[in-house]
Amino acid sequence: MEWEELLARLQKYHSVALRVDNGQTLVDELASVKLNTKNGRLPDMDETKVVEEISTNWIASSNYRVSLLGIDLLDEVVRSLGHKFKAIITKVIDQLVSKLGDSRTQDPSLQMFLNIFVVAFEGPDATLYERILTTAWNDRGWRVREGGCYLLRHTLDQMIDGLFQGKSSFGLSKLLPRLVQLVDGDKQAEVREAAMEVLMAGYRVFGEKLKNDLIRKRPKRLPQILARLEDVDPSDLGPSPAMKPPSRPASRNGMQTPVSRGHIRQGSGTLGRQRKELDQAVIKLLVPLV
Repeated sequence: MEWEELLARLQKYHSVALRVDNGQTLVDELASVKLNTKNGRLPDMDETKVVEEISTNWIASSNYRVSLLGIDLLDEVVRSLGHKFKAIITKVIDQLVSKLGDSRTQDPSLQMFLNIFVVAFEGPDATLYERILTTAWNDRGWRVREGGCYLLRHTLDQMIDGLFQGKSSFGLSKLLPRLVQLVDGDKQAEVREAAMEVLMAGYRVFGEKLKNDLIRKRPKRLPQILARLEDVDPSDLGPSPAMKPPSRPASRNGMQTPVSRGHIRQGSGTLGRQRKELDQAVIKLLVPLV
């Protein structure tokens, strides 16, 4: 499919009803025929407009079904753009972060962020992560703050034995002060617990270095934090030789998504289904979970 055709069809579905009725068909078609690859290191005007249209009128929709379809569409677009998506990722950050605040769209948004970093960056980008998490943690909605913690924890988990294993450029130093604030003083218990789980995941990755940094900062809940770190199985510390492939973002029940306790739900659906043919350029990164 040509990018111009995709843009025209996205704009044609100008109401919520049209998007709900026709969005899944468009997702399925893109998954089947794929978008034509354009040359160049940066996205051209049509590619950029497609991302803007999906971000603004689909993902940002107040109708969660349209938002989920928008995430599905974005996944197909990101896969087609590959590294070129780096240049326009800022056009989707705010919209995806806002969807962390809805339990129906939180998991797909988390997985979409992870998949973006796999396809476009080949690992977590520290500067961009700081921007994403700052946006999430400063949000007035507690579920968005919680979602930011979940995103960071899943990223750390993947540094142990998953997508980001060996990507040592990513650290917690700049994020630790805000994490400590969330653990110490967030008004919502769920956010405090989610932040605590980030520290536990960070301990599995960075070990005693993180513990020493926490002791130097002397947060109010330091005894509780250290006790939770002691609960981490020593065998979990450090890298593992295992390598898990990524799942695709999942918009509907039964699909593969990261969940609040760090597991993957197994199921089927538009974005969870097995694909027999994957683009050779990213096949090593994008084999779905089985």
